[in-house]
Amino acid sequence: MKNIIKNYARNIRREDIVNFVNNNGFNVSDKEIDVIYEHIQKYHDVFFDDPFGYVKVLKGKISDQNYYQILVLLDRYKNFLK
Repeated sequence: MKNIIKNYARNIRREDIVNFVNNNGFNVSDKEIDVIYEHIQKYHDVFFDDPFGYVKVLKGKISDQNYYQILVLLDRYKNFLK
């Protein structure tokens, strides 16, 4: 499962993020999409080392509501990251 996620993150497009947030009830600005996209592009290789730390860097760069929604999703899917 890790390899699938790594490959997906490596090749993710901005449109993929837009589709994901729209399908999961997020209310995200274009600027937040850019921040998330850039973060994934730069740091996807370290995600598995500390997933919650990886996301913590986004705090203050995106709205609190979206930050906490990401944490909820991460908590829900953390078993797939092992």
